[in-house]
Amino acid sequence: MKFRHDYYVYILLCADGSYYTGMTNNLDNRLANIIKGLSKYAIRFPAGH
Repeated sequence: MKFRHDYYVYILLCADGSYYTGMTNNLDNRLANIIKGLSKYAIRFPAGH
């Protein structure tokens, strides 16, 4: 039996010039949570705003 699991690896450029990387199986939800500030690194975001 084969199971398919789609995951995304993301690299975000932070406002302080550092990079934030991660992996998720729900990219839309993860990015929304980062933008909402639900990440412990949210203070660094967003680079382009």
